[in-house]
Amino acid sequence: MAGIPLHIEQYLLDTGFCATEILVLRKMLEHDHATIRELAVQTGKSTGVLDQAMKKLISKCIVQKECINGSPRYALHSIDSVSQWVQCDLKRKTDRETRRLRDFELFLSTLTMQKHRPQMEYYEGENGLQRAYMRLLEYGDEICRYLPFTNLPIDSPMEDFHAFYAKARLRRRVFERVIAQDNCHGRRFQSSDHLNYRQTILVCPDRFPFLFEKVLVGDAIMVFHHEHQRACLIEFSQYARSEQELYEAIWRHEGGVGEESGSRRQGPGKKSVKRVA
Repeated sequence: MAGIPLHIEQYLLDTGFCATEILVLRKMLEHDHATIRELAVQTGKSTGVLDQAMKKLISKCIVQKECINGSPRYALHSIDSVSQWVQCDLKRKTDRETRRLRDFELFLSTLTMQKHRPQMEYYEGENGLQRAYMRLLEYGDEICRYLPFTNLPIDSPMEDFHAFYAKARLRRRVFERVIAQDNCHGRRFQSSDHLNYRQTILVCPDRFPFLFEKVLVGDAIMVFHHEHQRACLIEFSQYARSEQELYEAIWRHEGGVGEESGSRRQGPGKKSVKRVA
């Protein structure tokens, strides 16, 4: 386009000018004043299309409308008016992108904050409890349980599922350590440790009166209330670490094992640790 280099034309297109506006600008640079009809003859565009383009240029304060001899004519304000509009448009876009970047950074900071907030999942009913148990197998290669047996009878409606769960845990090589209360159910449970890839110690119910089954896995804690058929999973790393430290302290003290052997794993066919009265 004569009068406007191609790279300037492309820049104007990128800043929001349409092709007709650039065509009008070129003709306005060639003539001091022009009417819509004169521009239509020179460009081959319809007067309607040119009129719309002219209104946009007027709104951008690049073209001004004058009445000469009773006829409306159009002229450029000045060459600088194009530069001023481009600079203003660039500032508006820069401000808009700055706001977007600020909003994006705020969004990322919100995600970072949420990482430190506890995440909770709830399970209800027999099917919900089954899903909760299977969820535990996703967290790693060791599970630590408190098992009171106060509301978890051995002959429960979920007995078949517990057998299935034990096999699934064994297939995945997820070792289980259990702190159970010393009663007939606990002793019966401990007696099958060597068949179930787990290790159980028994503690006095009066000294450790935990009422619910609680499971520690990775950075999460699962609590079961079997009487009401409910379970809750809490993913909260700081809380989980604190609970794990308490569990290890009980395990070492009541199980009579040292730091290194506290999580000793035993496969099927090997004997469990001793019962603590």
